[in-house]
Amino acid sequence: MSDPPASKSLTFADGDSLESDTVISWGIGLNRDRWKPDDARSKPGHWMFASTEGNCTAQFGLTAIDESSGMDERAASEAIPPQRLPGPGEGIGDFMADGIFLADAPTWVTVEHRQFTFTADGTGFFTAARAFTEPGIAVDVVVVCDAAALTSTIKEVLSNSAVNFESR
Repeated sequence: MSDPPASKSLTFADGDSLESDTVISWGIGLNRDRWKPDDARSKPGHWMFASTEGNCTAQFGLTAIDESSGMDERAASEAIPPQRLPGPGEGIGDFMADGIFLADAPTWVTVEHRQFTFTADGTGFFTAARAFTEPGIAVDVVVVCDAAALTSTIKEVLSNSAVNFESR
């Protein structure tokens, strides 16, 4: 029997259907003429890229999360962005929105996430995250850019990366 065609989004409600041994990873396909890996600022589980113009960074994260937290996937996803922003992130929950990551999986074409965007002093910040409580993994991305370039850069980063799923 073959896998069903990729035709839907992995919603927050669908996330609990993942097996605990599902391997989740990032597929990052940023244009190498515009984005260069920043190995000095990358660390295990977090990959940093800097734009060749020098005005933007994109950091992709893949981290283990505590499965015993008791939160559903939406709440667990919403808990991540405040931790990834510079300065205090408390109270941003009311300002977060739903969004999507692309998916590289036989059954899904997109993955729901929670996201937050703001600007301060001419700099734009964007963070998006999705927690998968059953396998105990979270993916997130943080984009920091000149405020004027933020919207187009978010679109570029999100359209050139995907969350990968592999069953063991």
